[in-house]
Amino acid sequence: MARIDTSKLHPRFANLILQLENQCAAKGLAIEFSTGYRSAAEQDALYAQGRTTAGSIVTNARGGYSQHNWGIAADFFQNIKGREWENWFFDTVGPMAESLGMGWGGRWTDFPDRPHLYLPDWGDMPTALINAYGLHGYDAFRAAWGGSSVTPSQPSHGGSVDGWKATGTATATDDGVWFVATPGDKSTLIQYFNTGNRFEVDGQKSGHWIHAMSGGRTGWVSENYVAYDGPSHDEVSGSTLISAGQIHANNYVNAGLIVDGVRGDLTKHAGIKCVQQAMNMDYGAGLAVDGEWGPKSDSALKGHYVEHGEEQEMVRALQILLYLNNYNPNGVDAHFGDGCKAAVGEAQQDHGLTLDYVAGYNTFKALMGV
Repeated sequence: MARIDTSKLHPRFANLILQLENQCAAKGLAIEFSTGYRSAAEQDALYAQGRTTAGSIVTNARGGYSQHNWGIAADFFQNIKGREWENWFFDTVGPMAESLGMGWGGRWTDFPDRPHLYLPDWGDMPTALINAYGLHGYDAFRAAWGGSSVTPSQPSHGGSVDGWKATGTATATDDGVWFVATPGDKSTLIQYFNTGNRFEVDGQKSGHWIHAMSGGRTGWVSENYVAYDGPSHDEVSGSTLISAGQIHANNYVNAGLIVDGVRGDLTKHAGIKCVQQAMNMDYGAGLAVDGEWGPKSDSALKGHYVEHGEEQEMVRALQILLYLNNYNPNGVDAHFGDGCKAAVGEAQQDHGLTLDYVAGYNTFKALMGV
């Protein structure tokens, strides 16, 4: 377990750290964390090091300007005495963290920081958080973690708002883009989007404002800062079920699919990514989420199955796969309900499999097309 106090970290980031620890344990990598949340006063003291106090310069961020000051960053090392800071370890674990959805400071060009991991929803700097909560706004930010005002800028994995019918996904083209409850009214700000943050759209507009959904909240984004990931909201064609699966795959594994309702090669690979991600989360499989089905992915799947009444990430992946194969599981919520059971039975019959309504090795492989 991490030495840091994860209760002071954003809960989604704390969960990602736990997943990374499980993956590292499965691979025999001795990961440990040295720094999580750091107060603004502690940050100022660290900034003074090598400038006005003894020591070497270790940070370019004053208090409030570090991701650590907002509970969205943590630093890791190799927990082997005398080998704590070996670059191969950081270069191995960093990409693993990225595959789970974290940002890695080893990618930074101006000031590479290999031990640094962070929640990337607000970009590489906490500018959007400072704008929303003030320079020393951690307490206000933390108080909102249980509410909607700081919902991460990536769409949630927990299904859609009641009545929401997405027609595609889009990304923000600038930093600090308003996501507001009322078109044009900043006083109804829900959150800021930063460049590359993805959200769902449903085709509705109010003037130049586009209706969107992110993190379980609906609101409006100016079309001046929106780039559609595929066809625009009124250009989607093909199967509506497959389109729904493509939207969910984009949300779950950032698949980057064009939402066209057509099951092509990229859509097939996205389904594989969903299964790989779910096996990492449920089984600690330590797989690369790359959409390529190899011996390691195959071995991780063997012996596992999901059935009616269960709730886990493999059920979520199954539901997305069913949509991508033009079956209707009646939603993506990680719960194996009656709709999912009926869709599994239909798929098993179509693929000549034993009709047992249990999704195991053969059923998953048939739906992935591998």
